[in-house]
Amino acid sequence: MLEDAHASLAAEMRQFEEKTGLLVFVDTNTYLEQGTKAVDRARALAGAWIGERPGIIFCLNRSAGSVPFMFFSPELTKRYPEPDLSRSANETAAAMDRVSAPENRLPVGVRVMMNRLRALEADRVSRNRLFHRRDLEMMAVFGCVALAFGLLAGILIRMNHRREALDAVQHHFPEVEVGQRFSAPCGGGVIVEVETPGKG
Repeated sequence: MLEDAHASLAAEMRQFEEKTGLLVFVDTNTYLEQGTKAVDRARALAGAWIGERPGIIFCLNRSAGSVPFMFFSPELTKRYPEPDLSRSANETAAAMDRVSAPENRLPVGVRVMMNRLRALEADRVSRNRLFHRRDLEMMAVFGCVALAFGLLAGILIRMNHRREALDAVQHHFPEVEVGQRFSAPCGGGVIVEVETPGKG
């Protein structure tokens, strides 16, 4: 029965990793080497088992108690806010404390932590999606404003060029000589004719 429970928990941990990309490992020991603390062992195991990936290690030293030490990898602390991880660890420890059978505390704690990490991952994805959407909206707004200013500037430049072109145009009327018409003393184009005395 105990082996079935361990197999079931291991299957849940694999499924959790596939869906979230987060690693969960469990290490149990009856005794640790003299001078070795659970945090030291968990840190060493994290370097070997998790590496540069986000994950958590439950390190249980049975000689020290039935509640394991929880170690977050550096990548996990970068992925989620520190207060959220601390709150998750406190909730997990509280859930394990409420379990009367010592052999059931670790499975309960692992499941509680996986649920907390699922929630944190969902919040992270939602937050990133929201920021991405806001960025796109801001880019669209700035693009429209820039386009409007560009069109307005183009219209003003064209109007200014047209005005300068009209101001530069000069009209010259040619001189036209028109002959005498209808026996009039003056022909077309002659306004006044003055006779000079002494001529004629």
